[in-house]
Amino acid sequence: MTYIKNVNIELQKNITRIDLVNFFIKKYKFKDYLEIGCYRDFLFSKVEVKNKVGVDPLCGGTIRLKSDDFFLKNKLFFDIIFIDGLHIYNQVRKDLENSLNCLNKNGIIMLHDCLPQNIFNQSVPRVDFGTWNGDVWKLIFQISEISDITFKVLTIDHGICIIKKNANKNISLEWSKKYQNLKFKYYVDNFKEKFNLVKFSEIQDF
Repeated sequence: MTYIKNVNIELQKNITRIDLVNFFIKKYKFKDYLEIGCYRDFLFSKVEVKNKVGVDPLCGGTIRLKSDDFFLKNKLFFDIIFIDGLHIYNQVRKDLENSLNCLNKNGIIMLHDCLPQNIFNQSVPRVDFGTWNGDVWKLIFQISEISDITFKVLTIDHGICIIKKNANKNISLEWSKKYQNLKFKYYVDNFKEKFNLVKFSEIQDF
């Protein structure tokens, strides 16, 4: 029962995903934004950018499709991409791979829900209707082993991983049984070492 208790993660309360996205847009003068998962447009409606595309199968954004279907048709490239779709390892893995391969040079990708606070928050399938981060955390362990990616996980807003490509080439993120089968105890024991945790003030030059 030890790992049902809250994990010891101190999240900053005064910075949200809205602040983070708009910070990078302003800092790097980004013009083209993509959001995967736009439920109720909490973030999408507040993003201050010239061109924005939002993909959601149910509501919000600008395109009513599942992300897999969107990427099959997409010909556009983006400066900044925020991934907040279905919070399960295999889907977010596909969303990240597709996003990496339509990212402009020096662009940034963000993954939401990387720091679940307890075993219920990350359960797949979902076990309640409170906070649900899913098992996005498994993908962070996978990308920590990929030399073509630089990443940090911000301790804000349920944990946001920011990602850059180290080379302007396509990157493959294959499904892995190793990462799919990771247990919550592994996350509890290893995330502080593997996730490159930082505060907002520490990513100003990312």
